[in-house]
Amino acid sequence: MEAITTGQIVPAFRLPDAAGSWVSLGQYKQRQPLVLAVGEHCPEGFLEGFAAHYPDYKKLGAEVLGLTRQAGAHSYPFPLLEDKPGTIIDRLRQDSPAVLVLDSFGELFTRWQGSAAAAPDHQDILAWVFFTEVQCEECGIHAAHWHSI
Repeated sequence: MEAITTGQIVPAFRLPDAAGSWVSLGQYKQRQPLVLAVGEHCPEGFLEGFAAHYPDYKKLGAEVLGLTRQAGAHSYPFPLLEDKPGTIIDRLRQDSPAVLVLDSFGELFTRWQGSAAAAPDHQDILAWVFFTEVQCEECGIHAAHWHSI
């Protein structure tokens, strides 16, 4: 199965978090942008970097979701979802790890994969999160004043 590409809507999924609660993509749709930190076997410090920058993501109204094959007993400020068979992980990425930025409608705006995602530049990711939210829904033009009219 081929990974989704930029401009496509991420298919709905529902996975358990580390505590055993079920989390679905639909819980966030039309509410906030999402940053998906996806890794079959996450490199050292990958998810910890998202935890350190989590307040910055929240300031922009975004949520971070970690997806891995084995969630384990980690404690992060964001949900860490477990995809043991890797079905969702394989659908979302072509290389591991991967970082995907989705707008509030679930459209994939951009991604980083492999070595480009192993030590992500969170300022770049935050800029893309901001960019997804200042688009005219009808024409895709960057215009922050659209919401003040």
